[in-house]
Amino acid sequence: MPDAPDYTLLSDVNVVGSVTLDVNVVGSVTINTSITGVESGVTFDVNIASSSVTLEVSITNATVTLNVNITAQDIDLKIYTPSGRWVVGSDLITPAVVSMDTSIDAGTEVELFNLTGRGRIKQIGFHFYQGASGVNLYEYMHLRVYIDGETSPTIDLTPHQIDLLNGLVAIWNINYGINRVTVDSDQYATAVQASTPAGAVTTVRRMQTTAEVTRVGGFIKFDIEFESSASIRVYNAGGGLEYASLVVVYGEYL
Repeated sequence: MPDAPDYTLLSDVNVVGSVTLDVNVVGSVTINTSITGVESGVTFDVNIASSSVTLEVSITNATVTLNVNITAQDIDLKIYTPSGRWVVGSDLITPAVVSMDTSIDAGTEVELFNLTGRGRIKQIGFHFYQGASGVNLYEYMHLRVYIDGETSPTIDLTPHQIDLLNGLVAIWNINYGINRVTVDSDQYATAVQASTPAGAVTTVRRMQTTAEVTRVGGFIKFDIEFESSASIRVYNAGGGLEYASLVVVYGEYL
């Protein structure tokens, strides 16, 4: 028997009960499937090979096993949670960018990194040090992150607030002499052993005579997702020229 001629098929199928549906498509196809209110369960097997396919599956109030096998295709798969947020996979690539000794004028916000495309900020390491006296860097230097072109920062944290993730361990080390070394008029403290996985101020340098924190460093793990861009900036709320060094580790957003 000769093969049937090529044709375009438009078909609406409504099934109540049990059904096995095997479909083999060569060419281009759009499949829209809605599964609603099935108590006994549904198994839906899709095998796509070397075709251009748009597959839309809507599952509501049903117990469904969904098996999808895709071969030799480019795919953009989005899985939504009940809250409407995407479920994303792990990172394939985790690059890093570094900015050293950037000067930040008083009352000025400076962009150190502008990441474009879709991605996820994994971790930021920071080091602020004093250029002009009279400023407590622990209180007045701000690490800011702007997501997807927003005009207000998604994240705005000072070292003081990051230290609060650990119950202010770093500043207490300075105040009470725990893990502290004093050299001339400077006090140096480290709090690495007390840091949490979320982030911490790990090193502090404070002047005994003025109680100014002249150097402060640490890290913060954000796991912030962005779809089009991420701008990482430092704002100097103090009254003099200061300096900032940052390292940012970010991954591909799948």
